[in-house]
Amino acid sequence: MKLQRKILLVTFAIILFHFGQASAQSVSDPIFTCRYYGEDYQIGARICLSTSGDARQATCGMVLNNSAWKVSAIKCSPVTEKKDRTTSKAQEYVDKYIRDYHSNGKSK
Repeated sequence: MKLQRKILLVTFAIILFHFGQASAQSVSDPIFTCRYYGEDYQIGARICLSTSGDARQATCGMVLNNSAWKVSAIKCSPVTEKKDRTTSKAQEYVDKYIRDYHSNGKSK
């Protein structure tokens, strides 16, 4: 009877340890993504990234605990057209300020 109780307690402890590890892992592992034109891409995703001049194949990866695009030397041609970049409220404010500045004749 004592042996069965010990086996039951050890089994219960192993099960509790396993569930504790699983819940701790899900809380501590953040989800990293790379962004391109407002879209999120998972680590390992490959896209055709526009660079200065032409398009190159890029892979989403990790560099110094940050997600980043690793651009290769392989040229590619985008299959789909890029979406317009979204502008922030700060950029909208700056654009409006510049338009107002020029329309009031202060640029002369």
